[in-house]
Amino acid sequence: MKTVKTIVIILLILCLIPIASWLIWNIKQSKPINILVLNKTVLGLERKEHRAIFWLLLNEKFVKDNNKVYRMEKDYYGFHPVKPLKSRKYEVRRIKLEEINELVESYDMAYYSDTYGVFFNEWFRRQSGQGKGTLIEGGLNNNDYLFIKGLHDNGKLLVAEYNFIAPPTIQLVRKKAEDLLGIKWTNWTGRYVNELDPARSKDLPDWIVGIYKKRNDGEWPYTGPGIVMVNEPAQQV
Repeated sequence: MKTVKTIVIILLILCLIPIASWLIWNIKQSKPINILVLNKTVLGLERKEHRAIFWLLLNEKFVKDNNKVYRMEKDYYGFHPVKPLKSRKYEVRRIKLEEINELVESYDMAYYSDTYGVFFNEWFRRQSGQGKGTLIEGGLNNNDYLFIKGLHDNGKLLVAEYNFIAPPTIQLVRKKAEDLLGIKWTNWTGRYVNELDPARSKDLPDWIVGIYKKRNDGEWPYTGPGIVMVNEPAQQV
């Protein structure tokens, strides 16, 4: 009987914890912030490249100026897959030249999650073993640069994560961004990968494995988690 009571108490506590957490979150005061999130690399509906920032915004109860919560499915600029995913349809939301001044004025900060982009073979063929193919959307463009310059000149925050000025960003835009922000790209890009076995990994592009194999007698000896470092201009991994 004592054991049954203990189990019931434990179950009640486990049930009450999420309810209490939900109540605490609801009474928590909302914090308005206008943040422009940009992600040009969205190959699936899970949107994993910017998932973390939206979790943070929701958890800390940061809201838009209309007091609505941020939704990772729609509240970002960049590449937007259209359901159903198998249709391979998409929409692209870009920063337009005529709206840059308005965006600079209205947004408190910008979060550039990933500018690598989406290529034809990766999107339509769902593989890159024959190369990436033609670029559909990607790279830091001149409108991005003008928007970033506006933020910089107005003392506003910019957070840049993966592949910010690496290819497919053209050299002229890269140079302007480097001069503006006081940074220098070394041609190397790094990324953590959960599984380095190409047969089991969903995050390891075939073209990276191909570059390594060309320089190492067709061998790719890596498995398990690790960090992949790529110098794409020099074709080194």
